Amino acid sequence: MRSPCFLIAAAVLWIALPIGAASAGQLFVPTGRSTLRALPGVEVLVETIPAALQSAGLTQPSVRMDVAQVLQTGSVVVFPTQAANPSAAKAYLDVRMTLLALPDGSFAVAVQMHLRQTVTSLVAESKIVNAATWETGRLVSVAASDLSQVRGEIREMAEEFLADWKAVH
Repeated sequence: MRSPCFLIAAAVLWIALPIGAASAGQLFVPTGRSTLRALPGVEVLVETIPAALQSAGLTQPSVRMDVAQVLQTGSVVVFPTQAANPSAAKAYLDVRMTLLALPDGSFAVAVQMHLRQTVTSLVAESKIVNAATWETGRLVSVAASDLSQVRGEIREMAEEFLADWKAVH
Protein backbone atom coordinates (compact mmCIF):
# COMPACT_ATOMS: atom_id res chain seq x y z
CA MET A 1 0.00 0.00 0.00
CA ARG A 2 1.20 3.47 -0.84
CA SER A 3 1.85 6.04 1.85
CA PRO A 4 -0.46 9.08 2.14
CA CYS A 5 2.47 11.41 1.26
CA PHE A 6 3.09 9.49 -1.95
CA LEU A 7 -0.59 9.64 -2.93
CA ILE A 8 -0.77 13.38 -2.24
CA ALA A 9 2.42 14.03 -4.24
CA ALA A 10 1.09 11.92 -7.13
CA ALA A 11 -2.23 13.78 -7.08
CA VAL A 12 -0.53 17.19 -7.07
CA LEU A 13 1.70 16.13 -9.95
CA TRP A 14 -1.28 14.74 -11.91
CA ILE A 15 -3.21 17.99 -11.45
CA ALA A 16 -0.20 20.22 -12.20
CA LEU A 17 0.79 18.48 -15.45
CA PRO A 18 -2.04 19.82 -17.60
CA ILE A 19 -1.49 23.33 -16.22
CA GLY A 20 2.22 23.14 -16.97
CA ALA A 21 1.55 21.84 -20.46
CA ALA A 22 -0.93 24.62 -21.16
CA SER A 23 1.41 27.33 -19.92
CA ALA A 24 4.33 25.87 -21.88
CA GLY A 25 2.29 26.52 -25.00
CA GLN A 26 2.46 30.21 -24.19
CA LEU A 27 6.23 30.42 -24.46
CA PHE A 28 7.70 32.00 -27.59
CA VAL A 29 8.80 29.29 -29.94
CA PRO A 30 9.95 29.52 -33.53
CA THR A 31 6.94 29.22 -35.80
CA GLY A 32 8.70 28.13 -38.96
CA ARG A 33 8.44 29.10 -42.55
CA SER A 34 5.71 31.72 -42.20
CA THR A 35 8.20 33.96 -40.36
CA LEU A 36 10.36 34.07 -43.49
CA ARG A 37 7.65 35.70 -45.59
CA ALA A 38 8.51 39.13 -47.01
CA LEU A 39 12.11 39.10 -45.81
CA PRO A 40 14.32 40.47 -48.61
CA GLY A 41 17.23 38.20 -47.65
CA VAL A 42 19.49 37.25 -44.77
CA GLU A 43 22.99 37.62 -43.46
CA VAL A 44 24.77 34.33 -42.65
CA LEU A 45 26.51 34.41 -39.29
CA VAL A 46 28.66 31.48 -38.17
CA GLU A 47 29.48 31.34 -34.47
CA THR A 48 32.93 30.34 -33.18
CA ILE A 49 33.72 26.80 -34.28
CA PRO A 50 35.41 24.31 -31.90
CA ALA A 51 39.11 23.70 -32.66
CA ALA A 52 38.69 20.01 -33.59
CA LEU A 53 36.16 20.96 -36.26
CA GLN A 54 38.42 23.73 -37.54
CA SER A 55 41.23 21.17 -37.88
CA ALA A 56 38.84 19.10 -40.03
CA GLY A 57 38.33 22.06 -42.36
CA LEU A 58 35.20 23.60 -40.90
CA THR A 59 36.19 27.22 -40.49
CA GLN A 60 33.85 30.17 -40.09
CA PRO A 61 34.56 31.43 -43.63
CA SER A 62 34.14 27.97 -45.23
CA VAL A 63 30.88 27.23 -43.42
CA ARG A 64 29.54 30.70 -44.22
CA MET A 65 30.46 30.20 -47.88
CA ASP A 66 28.77 26.77 -47.98
CA VAL A 67 25.54 28.09 -46.47
CA ALA A 68 25.55 31.25 -48.61
CA GLN A 69 26.13 29.18 -51.74
CA VAL A 70 23.11 26.96 -51.03
CA LEU A 71 20.93 30.01 -50.36
CA GLN A 72 22.12 31.97 -53.38
CA THR A 73 21.57 28.95 -55.63
CA GLY A 74 17.93 29.19 -54.55
CA SER A 75 17.79 32.96 -55.21
CA VAL A 76 17.97 34.04 -51.56
CA VAL A 77 19.82 37.34 -51.23
CA VAL A 78 22.71 36.96 -48.78
CA PHE A 79 23.67 40.30 -47.28
CA PRO A 80 27.29 40.81 -46.18
CA THR A 81 26.10 42.41 -42.90
CA GLN A 82 22.88 43.15 -41.05
CA ALA A 83 23.42 46.84 -41.76
CA ALA A 84 23.29 46.11 -45.50
CA ASN A 85 19.86 44.48 -45.08
CA PRO A 86 17.16 47.09 -45.89
CA SER A 87 14.51 45.28 -43.82
CA ALA A 88 13.67 46.45 -40.31
CA ALA A 89 13.83 42.78 -39.27
CA LYS A 90 17.60 42.63 -39.99
CA ALA A 91 17.26 38.84 -40.33
CA TYR A 92 20.31 36.63 -40.10
CA LEU A 93 20.83 32.89 -40.26
CA ASP A 94 22.83 31.89 -37.19
CA VAL A 95 24.88 28.68 -37.45
CA ARG A 96 26.47 27.20 -34.35
CA MET A 97 28.17 23.96 -33.43
CA THR A 98 28.94 22.35 -30.11
CA LEU A 99 31.38 19.46 -29.89
CA LEU A 100 31.61 16.73 -27.28
CA ALA A 101 34.49 14.24 -27.31
CA LEU A 102 33.23 10.77 -26.37
CA PRO A 103 35.25 8.16 -24.41
CA ASP A 104 35.65 5.93 -27.49
CA GLY A 105 37.44 8.70 -29.42
CA SER A 106 34.42 9.68 -31.52
CA PHE A 107 32.55 12.96 -31.30
CA ALA A 108 28.99 14.10 -30.84
CA VAL A 109 28.38 17.34 -32.70
CA ALA A 110 25.27 19.43 -32.11
CA VAL A 111 24.59 21.64 -35.12
CA GLN A 112 21.97 24.36 -34.84
CA MET A 113 20.69 26.80 -37.42
CA HIS A 114 18.36 29.62 -36.37
CA LEU A 115 16.84 32.47 -38.32
CA ARG A 116 16.99 35.43 -35.99
CA GLN A 117 15.27 38.74 -36.56
CA THR A 118 13.89 41.77 -34.77
CA VAL A 119 10.21 41.37 -33.97
CA THR A 120 7.74 43.85 -32.50
CA SER A 121 5.59 43.15 -29.47
CA LEU A 122 1.83 43.21 -30.08
CA VAL A 123 1.12 44.62 -26.62
CA ALA A 124 3.95 47.06 -26.03
CA GLU A 125 6.00 49.48 -28.05
CA SER A 126 9.08 47.35 -27.63
CA LYS A 127 11.08 45.33 -30.08
CA ILE A 128 12.60 41.96 -29.36
CA VAL A 129 16.01 41.89 -30.99
CA ASN A 130 17.41 38.64 -32.34
CA ALA A 131 14.31 36.55 -31.72
CA ALA A 132 14.65 33.06 -33.19
CA THR A 133 11.72 32.59 -35.55
CA TRP A 134 12.86 29.52 -37.53
CA GLU A 135 15.16 26.72 -36.50
CA THR A 136 16.53 23.33 -37.28
CA GLY A 137 19.16 21.21 -35.60
CA ARG A 138 20.92 17.90 -35.69
CA LEU A 139 22.99 15.76 -33.39
CA VAL A 140 25.69 14.01 -35.40
CA SER A 141 27.89 11.21 -34.14
CA VAL A 142 31.15 10.87 -36.07
CA ALA A 143 34.57 9.31 -35.75
CA ALA A 144 37.47 11.72 -35.33
CA SER A 145 38.56 10.96 -38.89
CA ASP A 146 35.07 11.82 -40.22
CA LEU A 147 34.54 15.25 -38.65
CA SER A 148 34.45 16.80 -42.12
CA GLN A 149 31.10 15.01 -42.65
CA VAL A 150 29.52 17.67 -40.45
CA ARG A 151 29.92 20.03 -43.39
CA GLY A 152 27.43 17.94 -45.40
CA GLU A 153 24.96 18.08 -42.52
CA ILE A 154 25.21 21.88 -42.49
CA ARG A 155 24.55 22.02 -46.23
CA GLU A 156 21.47 19.81 -45.79
CA MET A 157 20.20 22.12 -43.06
CA ALA A 158 20.72 25.12 -45.37
CA GLU A 159 18.70 23.26 -48.02
CA GLU A 160 15.93 22.76 -45.45
CA PHE A 161 15.93 26.53 -44.83
CA LEU A 162 15.89 27.16 -48.57
CA ALA A 163 12.87 24.87 -49.05
CA ASP A 164 10.96 26.77 -46.37
CA TRP A 165 12.07 30.09 -47.91
CA LYS A 166 10.82 29.06 -51.35
CA ALA A 167 7.51 27.88 -49.89
CA VAL A 168 6.64 31.43 -48.77
CA HIS A 169 8.33 33.53 -51.48
